[in-house]
Amino acid sequence: MNLNEVFNMYFGIIDDDRCEVNVLHPLIDVLKLCLMATLYRIDELEKIIDYGKNKKGFLEKKFEIKDIPSKSTLTRIFAMIDSKMLSLSSACILRYIITYKSEQIMLAGKGIR
Repeated sequence: MNLNEVFNMYFGIIDDDRCEVNVLHPLIDVLKLCLMATLYRIDELEKIIDYGKNKKGFLEKKFEIKDIPSKSTLTRIFAMIDSKMLSLSSACILRYIITYKSEQIMLAGKGIR
C-alpha cells in the first residue's frame, strides 16, 4: 500500500458535512496538506498555505492534491471536523509511516518535551 492510499483510507473515515455543490477542495486533500505541513512543524494557517504553494508540484505528484485552499477554507474545515477522529486518523497514519515506511526517524529535542 502506498502512502497516498494510507492517507485516503484513514482520512476517509472523517465525515465531511459541507454541501457537496460548493466544495472546491476535497476534505482528504486538505487534511493531507495539513498533516504534511505539520510534520515540518508548520502550525499556522498562513504558513500551511505557503508550504502548499511552495511544494505544489510535489504534493500534486505524490499525494494528488490539486489546489491549495485559502485561510478561510482551512478555518471553516477545522471548525467543522471531529477533532477526535482527526487525531485518531493522524496517529494511525504516523504509526504506519514509522512502522512500514521509515528506516530512520529524526526528532527535534525541543519538540519532545
